[in-house]
Amino acid sequence: MEQGKGTKNPAAGTYRTAGSLYHDRQYRRTISDHPKGENVIMYRLYGALVVLAIVAILSGSSFWVNTSAAAQVTGHLQEAYHSAETGDSHISAQHIRQAADILQEYRQILCLFVSHRTIDSIEQTVAQAEICLRQKEIQPFLLYCRSAMDMTEDFSRLEYPYLHNII
Repeated sequence: MEQGKGTKNPAAGTYRTAGSLYHDRQYRRTISDHPKGENVIMYRLYGALVVLAIVAILSGSSFWVNTSAAAQVTGHLQEAYHSAETGDSHISAQHIRQAADILQEYRQILCLFVSHRTIDSIEQTVAQAEICLRQKEIQPFLLYCRSAMDMTEDFSRLEYPYLHNII
């Protein structure tokens, strides 16, 4: 429909102008005649802004929780890895236990924002590393620890707003 043109009302033989940008299926008159008044567009705009604010808050909190939990877990896994390399299995056991505790502490919150499978696979890898350390198998422990660090870093990288993460 061209600007300035309107629809023809065959019964009345007149044209109705199409100058209004507002369209309401239930109320097919101009916006100035709408029963909610001329502010009906602003009401919808305010509603959209409220929804946008809620989405921004949820996205921001998801980013903050996921990246902080991943950073804490990665830090403890790195300390456990380096302690095991130097031969201090007692310190390594403390750090791997702290990493498992952090994952357990944040589990409910993380599962709100991320697939359960991702969290489960990280937890299982950390648990396998802990078992290997208890059995004094250092090489498998180092492999599981490195794998858990890689999985946690990948998990953290997924939270950053890069184009390939959005698409």
